[in-house]
Amino acid sequence: MWSSPFAIRNLQPTFIWYLSLLSFVCLNIAVSGELAAKELYTEIMERGRARLQASYEKALCAEKKGDKATAVCSAKDRASEIELKQLNAAKKKLTEEARALAEEALKEFRSAEALDPRNPEPIFWEGLALLQLKEYCSAINKIQSAREGHYRNPKEPAEITFALGAALVGSSNVGSAKFEEGKKLLADYIKQAEASPNRKEAFPNYCKTKIISDAAVGQAATLQKKNQEKNKEPNHAACPMPISEKTELPFTVFVLSAIGYNDNVLTLGRGQSLPPGTPHKGSLYNESSFGMGRDFSFSHASSLSQTTGWLSDKLSLKYVFIADTFEDLPERDRLLHTLSGSYQRSFTPNIGGLLKVSDQWLYINQSPASNILSAQEALVLDLNTKSKTLLSYYLVRTDGLTPVTRPNNPDGFTHRAELTQIWVVIQDKHDFSSVLTLTGQYAHEWDQPSGIAGQFQRDELLGKIECKVFHARDQCSFVQAVTTSASELWQADWYTHATFISLTSNSPFARSDDTNQVVFAMSVSMWYDQYMKNAGVPDASRLEAIFQYRYTTRDSNVQSKAYDQNLFFASLKLNF
Repeated sequence: MWSSPFAIRNLQPTFIWYLSLLSFVCLNIAVSGELAAKELYTEIMERGRARLQASYEKALCAEKKGDKATAVCSAKDRASEIELKQLNAAKKKLTEEARALAEEALKEFRSAEALDPRNPEPIFWEGLALLQLKEYCSAINKIQSAREGHYRNPKEPAEITFALGAALVGSSNVGSAKFEEGKKLLADYIKQAEASPNRKEAFPNYCKTKIISDAAVGQAATLQKKNQEKNKEPNHAACPMPISEKTELPFTVFVLSAIGYNDNVLTLGRGQSLPPGTPHKGSLYNESSFGMGRDFSFSHASSLSQTTGWLSDKLSLKYVFIADTFEDLPERDRLLHTLSGSYQRSFTPNIGGLLKVSDQWLYINQSPASNILSAQEALVLDLNTKSKTLLSYYLVRTDGLTPVTRPNNPDGFTHRAELTQIWVVIQDKHDFSSVLTLTGQYAHEWDQPSGIAGQFQRDELLGKIECKVFHARDQCSFVQAVTTSASELWQADWYTHATFISLTSNSPFARSDDTNQVVFAMSVSMWYDQYMKNAGVPDASRLEAIFQYRYTTRDSNVQSKAYDQNLFFASLKLNF
């Protein structure tokens, strides 16, 4: 079988023609696809910009509602309270709508970036959307990424300068290097805008930059003024009150996991033998806990306030569950449920009242052990931002859930009178937060049990020092704060009835104990999160590492009641 050269020569033009046709079709498909992708990209970007602009407009309307509310504050009557609530509700709604629009815009810009990942334009606009959402650190990363990608809009050549300056000022504390850098960028933008003959078109954020820059320049003075007002009237409320920002959940939630070692879980007396079947008195243990709660802030008009004319009130609700499991002593495993609620009312700019109720259920080895219901009534005196005094009375009802004989029945009521004094010795010179705090507390307890054997009185003295050794100056630092503390507690207990028999004289005597407890602790707050700030979590941290060492020693005239105990644990807490 053979093919003639003539046949092959005839096939070559045909093959070339088909190849050319296929190439033409593929090229047209590619060009059409590219044009379609460009059209889609343009459409998405226009949609995102429109939503972001709408968000700006909603936010501006919310600010106007806030300005109107500020004007109403001076009236300080019932009608103004009603109008304030309406204005605050309207401001909150507009703020939520502005945020929702900014979130939609962010999604659009991210879709555009997915279509054209090498184009820095959508990355820059993502930064603007994040800036509107007050997610400053993410905004800085996006804006700097666009800057490195040489993004520049010929019609608006200085917008990156504005965006980066606003993000740095928003994310940093007064006096920090990044705050000063942000102020300088905003000043450069204003200078360029004022020198431009085409300011309105080329510098669309000129007015906004002026507002942010003026606020940044005067922020130190503003914080100083707020601190002076708070120092004069600690219980005064801002008017209008800040609206509650968006949070992840309607309440704050935390999950904590800890590992530790307790060298005397049994609180076994010195020189005492281990109970039969117990291998040793110490054990590794794991603690898992879950908590949820929410604070509600209110205000009421008061002629006694000379700063704003309004005083603050606060309602707090909280639930905490704790599970301790001991590796070598499972019979000591315990579960603790605590439900509490408190309400604090300001009577004057310096005096307030506190009512707190809590209910606690304890289970040991999965069996009910006790229920403790307590009520605290306190008078709270705040002389200034550096001094706080609490005079409290507690009424506590204890019910053991295991059978006991009547003479030894500890169930009943406990009374506690307590005086607490807190001094802030050192404040941060920029934001006036507490740096060094001292706490002193004296309390006296006495009980009225159903039996007589456990009837006792107690004097208690506590001293504590707390120091914030590190405080981040911007939101973008992973570690936000490091706080250390040391405390010592002294308790002197004496029992009313003589229920122990002396081995030498064979005469009854009453028990008395002296307990001393020393605690060293360190807390590391990490990972700033705007949601956590909105929820009121200290240092706005998503994560918190806690380390603690506790030493307890008790001396008693009853040998079996005297013991020593060392406890150490390390934990990680995750906030939501």
